[in-house]
Amino acid sequence: MGQQMSFILDEETEMDFFDFLVREAGCKVLFEGVHSLPVEVSELPHPFSSKGWFKVYAYKESLGNYQLEELTNGRKIMNAISSPVIEFSRTTIREMDVSKGRLWVETKYYDDNQLIQKPTELKELYKECCKWIRGRTKRLDVEINGFISKEYVSLKLEKGRVLPFLKFF
Repeated sequence: MGQQMSFILDEETEMDFFDFLVREAGCKVLFEGVHSLPVEVSELPHPFSSKGWFKVYAYKESLGNYQLEELTNGRKIMNAISSPVIEFSRTTIREMDVSKGRLWVETKYYDDNQLIQKPTELKELYKECCKWIRGRTKRLDVEINGFISKEYVSLKLEKGRVLPFLKFF
């Protein structure tokens, strides 16, 4: 069963979240991009700088080994369903378009018809990450691409100060 939290964060808050993951939560941050295997990174890739810049994985070795899937071109990518990782997809802002960021974790999955439960510490880490984001955002009604939804919005982006095309209610 997966859990997710969506949000709209500015780049500085994303960088602060990265620091939280590494320094406080004790995670490694893994990035796939154009690499043949996920690599540990010391900072988030710059927006639009390379393939896959918008997605990284928070990983703690103490929770178990992560699993890779091999693509037909020989490249290996993270299997987030079976791995003890938290996927962090970054907010994408282009001119008049916003794609929400998201935290996502899978806490259990099936393998050969057997239910596999991931470590409870992974769910606790996910809750810690959500709490960090909620503490630095405000939950607002936002219109994005014609749809109104409740979103956690970075305080720096709130009220159209930075993104005037977003409508806050």
